[in-house]
Amino acid sequence: MIVFLSLIILLGDIPGGSTDECLPNSSGIDQQCSPVIGNKCTKEDDCPIPNTICDQVCKCKGGMHPSEDKNFCETDVKRIGDSCKDDECNTIENAVCKQTNVKTKFFGNKIWDTESTCQCKLNHFLSNLKCVKYANDLRDRCEDNRECYKIIGSKKCNKTTNTCQCNEKIYYLADGKCHKKTKNLHESCSNPSGCKPKFSECLNNECQCGSKYNEYNNVCYGLLNATCSQPSDCLSTSYSCGSSGTCENVEHKNGDKVLSSKPKITLSWINFNNKTKIGDGVYAGADGPGDIHVCRGVYENLLIPGKLLKLFNAHNYQCHVSYLNTEPDLMEFEMLSGSSLRWKESSFTLDKAVYGGANEDNKPYLICRTKHTIYQDRIIVGKLEPPLYKTCVAPFGRTVYYYKKFDILVHD
Repeated sequence: MIVFLSLIILLGDIPGGSTDECLPNSSGIDQQCSPVIGNKCTKEDDCPIPNTICDQVCKCKGGMHPSEDKNFCETDVKRIGDSCKDDECNTIENAVCKQTNVKTKFFGNKIWDTESTCQCKLNHFLSNLKCVKYANDLRDRCEDNRECYKIIGSKKCNKTTNTCQCNEKIYYLADGKCHKKTKNLHESCSNPSGCKPKFSECLNNECQCGSKYNEYNNVCYGLLNATCSQPSDCLSTSYSCGSSGTCENVEHKNGDKVLSSKPKITLSWINFNNKTKIGDGVYAGADGPGDIHVCRGVYENLLIPGKLLKLFNAHNYQCHVSYLNTEPDLMEFEMLSGSSLRWKESSFTLDKAVYGGANEDNKPYLICRTKHTIYQDRIIVGKLEPPLYKTCVAPFGRTVYYYKKFDILVHD
């Protein structure tokens, strides 16, 4: 009986037996007592711990070092978030070993504990396994957009200059900083680039449209030769952005019609004669017993829009326009035709307002209609005058009237 117990004890002390008690300098792995890292060895099999080699003693492979208990090898290179102590995070650029609070649960209760982990230094962020410093101002060098996130008004790194740049739609650059642009026309400004509305300038400390633009509802619309980038930058259905990057008059003749080549605009001015069908014209309303349509004609070298009327007890038509305080009757004129044209009191933009002609400064006349102040059953058609486009000038009974309430003719 004594011999049997002695044999059990002996088996617990040799490889393959129990690992509850290994000899000094040995560690229990896979039910065997094996040398720990640093113990003497004669062959690779004497070092069963992963990532170890035998070099007279068991040691970790290159780029790794023993754990504190020498039971496994850990990498020399720390990463952000790894546990650490002292200066172990120095292998990560711009990182430190810092104590943080960690929330854990113990038997259902939340417990706060502390541990030290590798973290980026203050004002740095992790990028490609290293900590990169945020740029402090627009003169600092950058390679990644994220480096610019701490600068107000900048979210982008210019890859040509390797410097942070302002968001030009909302901010402008001055004194090495991004300053917010003035949002609306006629608000105060202090820098030539300090106005947000497109094609506006800071003039006399106020945001205003440039000299080649016309303002309407806080938008600057381009006139002839104004700089543009798209058709909608140009005022009316007949001005569009040309290949030169400026607004051009794109009306052109096609037989007895004048068309506009502005994208998505379909209308025509028909040279009126005895073969013209009045029903093809744009209907404006009733003028007492008869209907009126939209026309335009030349008077005193100006192309002016007006109302097309049939003479009473006659077979011919006239185009009535307003010039100064008179109502000239034109026998030669054009009639407007187009199925996509609508009369609107609001909710329109001037890039789709129908071009009716131009004044002495070559600024467009637009087309308006309104009710006569006295004869409420009569609609009158006139011209909307630049630059404000807030007054409808319409002829009636040899007199010219001025209206603040009106509809404007636009292309849908």
